[in-house]
Amino acid sequence: MRLLPREDSVEEGLNSSLFRIVQDERQTEQLREGLSAYCHRCRNLLSGMKMGLHFVRRGSDKPLSARWTEVEQTYVTIEQLFDRLQSIYRPMKLTLIRARFASLVEDRRQLWRQWLGVDGANLEVSPPEDDIACEFDPMHLSTGLDAMVSWRGSALVQDDTAHLSWRFDVESLEVTWRESRNGSHHDDAVKPQVHSGVSGTSTVHSLALPLLARVMSAHHGSMEWIREPAFEIRLRWPLSQAASAVSEPESAIELSSTKFRQSAPDADRVTAAAFA
Repeated sequence: MRLLPREDSVEEGLNSSLFRIVQDERQTEQLREGLSAYCHRCRNLLSGMKMGLHFVRRGSDKPLSARWTEVEQTYVTIEQLFDRLQSIYRPMKLTLIRARFASLVEDRRQLWRQWLGVDGANLEVSPPEDDIACEFDPMHLSTGLDAMVSWRGSALVQDDTAHLSWRFDVESLEVTWRESRNGSHHDDAVKPQVHSGVSGTSTVHSLALPLLARVMSAHHGSMEWIREPAFEIRLRWPLSQAASAVSEPESAIELSSTKFRQSAPDADRVTAAAFA
């Protein structure tokens, strides 16, 4: 049984639809064909708005009202929305390194804890006793995980805890994000926004799952998740991309620090799935 987000909001409906689409490469290509021209036109309009806002602020002889700050914040949110949409439907070219997954977690952990701690939630990290190196694209993987953690930070509240752990088998790495609730609130819905109607910020958050699924597909991996009884995401990808890629990739670079850079092959196969 596949568990998808409840579609009782515009944001979750978009999330659910895109999550289904990115599981099929042909549908992802159709999405790219349908949205690329539209996103390009919207970005041109946004560029004009940005220039207009710049000249208004620069040409003003006195401080602008708070309303102008709200307009600028709205512009930034809309720009982030198009950034995320394009990240989902564009082909993902991997730049692989060989490193411990722990090195990426160590690099991002403080920031993740800050995001979760805004409303008093906690993050517990449980690495395996024997951590080994694997291949991954640190930039794409960080982007996907950042999006997920930021999204979950908008749902967790005081004394909730997110547990991040990972383990290895012979051929793959499995990463698990599991949440435990403090029992003081009723469900997993995103916390209410200050403004009524559709929130641009919550819409950006709602695209975290399809973005992370896209990252996993590029790694020839899979993404499984459930909402109830407790929210949980499982990510799995092969320790070596050479065993999964259609063609033999270039050798990955051995790396044990958190300075992530180097080149590697292209991977673009969707295998995201949900588990019961």
